[in-house]
Amino acid sequence: MSRPKGSRDRHGKALRTPHDNRWAQAYAGTHVGAEIRFAREAQDVAASELAAAIGVDASTIHQWERGVRTPPLFRLLRIAWALGIAPSSLLSRCD
Repeated sequence: MSRPKGSRDRHGKALRTPHDNRWAQAYAGTHVGAEIRFAREAQDVAASELAAAIGVDASTIHQWERGVRTPPLFRLLRIAWALGIAPSSLLSRCD
C-alpha cells in the first residue's frame, strides 16, 4: 500500500514509509479494533463484560475498538478466549 509523500498519522507525526512502525501500529490497531468490536457485538457481549473477563477497564476496550490504542498480544489471546473465537480471527484483515 502506498501513501502520498508527506502523509501524517492521526497525531500529526510524519509517516515516512509503509514500513514505519507508527504506520503499522495505526493500520493494525484500526483493523484489530474493528474485529474486536465485530466479535463482541456478534456475541452480544457488553464492553464492560469483556473488560471484566480479561482484566481491563471498559474504556480500554473502547480505545482498542476505535484504534486509539493497540492491544498487546497477550490481551488479544485473552479477548479471543473470552469470546470463544480463534485468536487468528482477530488478525484476519491485518496483512
